[in-house]
Amino acid sequence: VASHLINVLFSVPQISVDLAELETGQRQALMFWLGVFRRHLDVLQLGTLEPARPDLGYPMVRAYDGTTEIVARYAALPVDAAGTWEELLVANADADPYVRVRGGSGTVAAVVRDCRGAEVWEGTIELGDVAPYVPRGGLLTLRRVGSPSGSNAEGSHAA
Repeated sequence: VASHLINVLFSVPQISVDLAELETGQRQALMFWLGVFRRHLDVLQLGTLEPARPDLGYPMVRAYDGTTEIVARYAALPVDAAGTWEELLVANADADPYVRVRGGSGTVAAVVRDCRGAEVWEGTIELGDVAPYVPRGGLLTLRRVGSPSGSNAEGSHAA
């Protein structure tokens, strides 16, 4: 479920299944990812969109609005963390759970959530060349330390 939703991250998700028939884990994944869509609608729908590597079928797509960057990773390519973002989200749709993040500098707060939105790890990392574990269908959220957007809890399941 999560990988399918990441595949349509930069469009309008359409759910055409009987929601009452979903298993608990599927329902949790659906709620989590629809929450990500809702919270970041402006960036996903109105931000600058940069698909990467058309020669490889666009294995990575990025959207940004000046403060937030959202990257969908469909293949094991490194994510560029250079830039002036306050918040960087990396949705991992690839089977490789080690998401290499290169570039940028400084300490950032990091939260990893699984495909259902459950927190897997939280801490700080030094930007440069790191590879945190982000399960398939999961989300890595990086926030600059002291960033005002640091108070927005990504894992909220509120509808």
